[in-house]
Amino acid sequence: MGLIGRLYPRVFVNAKVNKKIDGVDDIHSIHVWSVDSKEIFLSCHLVASSSDTDRILKRVQDTLKDKFGITHTTIQIEKEKICDSGLICEDHAGG
Repeated sequence: MGLIGRLYPRVFVNAKVNKKIDGVDDIHSIHVWSVDSKEIFLSCHLVASSSDTDRILKRVQDTLKDKFGITHTTIQIEKEKICDSGLICEDHAGG
């Protein structure tokens, strides 16, 4: 899986996505894995207070593809970090 497999997911995603895309307030519950040496998958919760979530989602997906080659994503968009509201969101992989 190369370099991406040696990084904590929250560290690399926050450094490259959260800090560069307007409207992304937070990223958490990040999971990154590879089924083979060619495909990298990512799932996460993305906090976006903006009402234009389709634009934000497209920019995040484009950034993940362009910067990391990640084309398979499942991204849950939240208006606020629901984990802070008492719902369970755990990051088991360092993020």
